[in-house]
Amino acid sequence: NLEGSGSFVLPETESEPLPPVSGNPARLYADFLLDDIARRPGFKGWFVVVDGGGRVRWYYTGEPGKEAPGSEGWHLLVLASRATPPEYLAYLQDEGVPYLVAGDDRVDLGQALAKLRGLLDVECVLCTSPGKLGGALLRAGLVDEINVLWLPAVVGGTQTPTLFECPELGPDERPTKLSLISSRTCSGGSVWLRYRVESAPEGEKA
Repeated sequence: NLEGSGSFVLPETESEPLPPVSGNPARLYADFLLDDIARRPGFKGWFVVVDGGGRVRWYYTGEPGKEAPGSEGWHLLVLASRATPPEYLAYLQDEGVPYLVAGDDRVDLGQALAKLRGLLDVECVLCTSPGKLGGALLRAGLVDEINVLWLPAVVGGTQTPTLFECPELGPDERPTKLSLISSRTCSGGSVWLRYRVESAPEGEKA
């Protein structure tokens, strides 16, 4: 499962200060993985959070006996960048939270997903965080399938978030094309739609 830091911390929230790092901080910018996690009995997978700004303070790390209800077997992993504050990376190591470093100024999602596959054998990533993270994944061409659950309710308004918050399409860019995989009417009148993301034709950008 892949989430953004905005799922846990509001934009206006100020994070608790962390102690300064002693010594050379360069050592913190290597991937920090704990080899024994995936071999633990009952391990189901990784709960991955993009937090290049080092905003979230974690009180649940997935350690045995510390699981939040309903999260047993899932272990937290943070995606950071080389611009992530070293104090945050030191904090993650102290808490025993694994992290991967991908990108310079911000988290490079393509590089991060490649590391998840190459280092941790992750073959399927589910992102339930639309908005900015969903938009970034879409614009980077990293989405294979989109699931939309329509509920029988209307919100309206000018401040209602969209499914994919991302930069506007440029003059030479085209909307991302989708192909319907299946549709299902669920209880209460909701409708579950599954779409496959089609590759853009040569010369077009999604």
